[in-house]
Amino acid sequence: MARIKRITVNPDKGTVTFAWADGPANTFAIGDVPDHIRARLALHGLAQKLADAHAGERDVVAARAATRAVWEALAAGDWTKRPDVGGTSLLVSAVARVKGIDEAQAAAAIERLPADKRKALERHPAIRAAMAAIRAERLAARAAEGPALDLPV
Repeated sequence: MARIKRITVNPDKGTVTFAWADGPANTFAIGDVPDHIRARLALHGLAQKLADAHAGERDVVAARAATRAVWEALAAGDWTKRPDVGGTSLLVSAVARVKGIDEAQAAAAIERLPADKRKALERHPAIRAAMAAIRAERLAARAAEGPALDLPV
């Protein structure tokens, strides 16, 4: 089975190099493909980057927010933005519940917080209690949607 030892992306040269486990490497230059293929490659990469932004997220609101955050970062020239998938959605839901606001307002407020204030918010007793309640609700919903528990008692 073919094994890749390393993949190196060089944006300055416009190349991707595959270093194979058996020694020889292959380098592919984006400039070597026709414009119409280059456009398709760019769209494929964009779709993958945005899909990666919410990989593993079960909550559609959080997935949408994570995807939007990465898109906005890309549009602003930041390739490295990584959303806090999972923890953020729970925090957003908890803040919304405690403050009696919608999740979009909570997400916007949290986004504006510096890291130290956000960490303090995550440790606040009211937020922690709301997060625990939300976790329990989400688990109960998953349990209700799942298969019946077949346990002879």
